[in-house]
Amino acid sequence: MRNKSYFLLLIGLSATLILTACGGGGGGGSTAGDNSTAALQTAEPAGSNCAYGGIKVETGIDDNGNGVLDTSEVDATEYVCNGADGSGVVSLGVPGMTIVANTTDSGAPGDIYFSVAITENSHNHIGEYLLWLDWDGDNQGTAPANRVVTGKDVAASTMTLDGNINDWMSAGVTLTTVKGQVQNNYPLSEFVDATAANFLLGAAYDTQYVYFVVQWEDAGHDASTARNEWTYDGTDWAKKTHVGTTTGAPNADAVNASDTFAGSESEDRVFFLFPITDVEGNFADGGIGCARYCHADLISDVASQNYTGDGTVKMYVNTTGDKGDMWHWKSSRSAPAGYSDDNFITTLAGGDREGDSDDGTSHYSGVDGADYDVDNVNGTSDGPASMAPWGAMTGGAWLWQNQAITLATTGLSSGDTVPYSLMRKAVGDDSDVQTFATFDSASGVWTLEYRRVRNTGSADDYQFLSATADKTAPTASTGDAPGLPTTAYVTAGSTLYTSNCTACHGALGVGTLASGSTTTWQYPRVQRASIGSIRKALLDVAMMSSITLTETEAAQIAAYLQTQTTAAP
Repeated sequence: MRNKSYFLLLIGLSATLILTACGGGGGGGSTAGDNSTAALQTAEPAGSNCAYGGIKVETGIDDNGNGVLDTSEVDATEYVCNGADGSGVVSLGVPGMTIVANTTDSGAPGDIYFSVAITENSHNHIGEYLLWLDWDGDNQGTAPANRVVTGKDVAASTMTLDGNINDWMSAGVTLTTVKGQVQNNYPLSEFVDATAANFLLGAAYDTQYVYFVVQWEDAGHDASTARNEWTYDGTDWAKKTHVGTTTGAPNADAVNASDTFAGSESEDRVFFLFPITDVEGNFADGGIGCARYCHADLISDVASQNYTGDGTVKMYVNTTGDKGDMWHWKSSRSAPAGYSDDNFITTLAGGDREGDSDDGTSHYSGVDGADYDVDNVNGTSDGPASMAPWGAMTGGAWLWQNQAITLATTGLSSGDTVPYSLMRKAVGDDSDVQTFATFDSASGVWTLEYRRVRNTGSADDYQFLSATADKTAPTASTGDAPGLPTTAYVTAGSTLYTSNCTACHGALGVGTLASGSTTTWQYPRVQRASIGSIRKALLDVAMMSSITLTETEAAQIAAYLQTQTTAAP
């Protein structure tokens, strides 16, 4: 029996039944009746087990297959306890969740390039579009240290999925400090801009699993678990509006911090992308990784509007046959269930990412049986359809679909909240990427751990096999290591922008309207453009092919454009 001093937003759930997959990683999701591992979570009052109360977690095999963990089936009991003030750490995941690997592999996985991005409560994000993953530490190349992640071979059961970085330290894993460049800020956003910042990233493997850990200071010092949360005003329901900035947090320094934000409350997200097939060569020495797949269609945006909607950007490949394995952890929708969205990118222009599921349905539909969440929306889309059986919920809490009841028509009070997303157990290919995260509200720091079997057997996943040949290690051509934005970068970027970009995109990046139009661009607004979008444009826009910029120069132009913001014309 373990006693963890974590604060769970799950407090307030009277009893939650979660069936965790005991099948293989490539599509063998278990269901009630197949001797699944069952877990029963109940509120634990303050006492000898938890001084300040918490959650009692009972686990065992559902021997009779009735979908319920009966008293006689309980094999183990754990307590997940609150801190002294009841609000210190938010934990997102399911304690003790397991997944069985059907195969083992004793060698190190093949070395590869990959991408990572971190989003703060919006679609705006920071990250690194091309990182080198050297699994066994013998193939570093000449890339700067902040772009090399060195894996570590660990003994079985060394890594515990609990949102705690201590086992990584004890195992001797080297954590990389990644320079998180701004990778996406819309020119006129409904949300607070992303702000560049360093973050920690580590990787490890054993014979069955690969593990990753990401630790970062949240730009808003907010766990952001209330995406689109329904709030009642005594008469009507409305989605929670975007919280904006937090005094003393990094996002308080965002260039648009004083704007009025039109977006609904969103969530924190972490994005991983591994290339399954890379004909175009984006995940190679000198490539731009995920930035080549991120298509911001700013030219078709309405020039006169004050806000750019989040439908502007799509993720799709440019070459037939290319395919990427995309993990998308979301603090409000997937994290409470203990998973990351497991997507793949393979469609061409006009498409978007898809979910790893048996029917191939988009993972964002809210109706696919493999989703971790279901949209809680009534038939007229102006309020929730369901609520918790115990009534009002604390803001940012979540609810399992099998607990939800039809929304009451009486007994509601102004200020009551209901989650927009209902959690449910992942199945099939969507259950491959397990996660556990903790958010320390005192420091504003997230620690997020991943675990996935090395070989899922699915064509929609990248397989971490020792038989996979190492990619070519970085050479001196990737030694250009842009730093985080500085005053010197902004000054240099202003000069570079004037000489290379002003003729088309105008002074300050405001864009140039088509002749005689007030809504259509000839050359779009590029304020707050990222290093990735600039390098992508140099590759994809024919009239820019004559412009030659080093990676640092592109970063300097981006640093300058990140400071520019003007109202719509």
